[in-house]
Amino acid sequence: MAGVLSKDRILRTKIIFHILIAATGLISVPLHIFFSPAPIVSITKFTIHSNIIVTITFTVSTYVLLLKKKESRMLEFFKNAALIYMMVNFLTYHFILSSGGEYSGTRIITNFTLHYLIPLFVLLNWLFFVEKKWYSYSTIIYWLVYPILYCSLLNKRNV
Repeated sequence: MAGVLSKDRILRTKIIFHILIAATGLISVPLHIFFSPAPIVSITKFTIHSNIIVTITFTVSTYVLLLKKKESRMLEFFKNAALIYMMVNFLTYHFILSSGGEYSGTRIITNFTLHYLIPLFVLLNWLFFVEKKWYSYSTIIYWLVYPILYCSLLNKRNV
């Protein structure tokens, strides 16, 4: 892609894409919670948590890109974690949970954006705008700390 487009154009496209991801999350997460029949329960879901992480991460990333600064290693860490969380979110929902709930009104749209659209956007961001690197096993373990803690705490609540 770098051979076809100038660096400035790639940066502008990346910024627009980051704004799209952050704005979609900023709109969809609160609406999904607000229109939930049980908002307190909705807040405890991995979907909401992972989308909040994505929204914050891509909002901060947009700000950094607009300042024309280099993204920090910590921001790269969270963007990669966000990718993993979104893929877990998408795959779990699509293959295990999608037949379990009935949605109506606004929640039809927010359910789609939180489980399919935002994960797709984050994956596309990684495919087109992220420099691919090798990571140590310890970094991978750090990325997985949150999903593992979430699952273990969820298991204790259900016992």
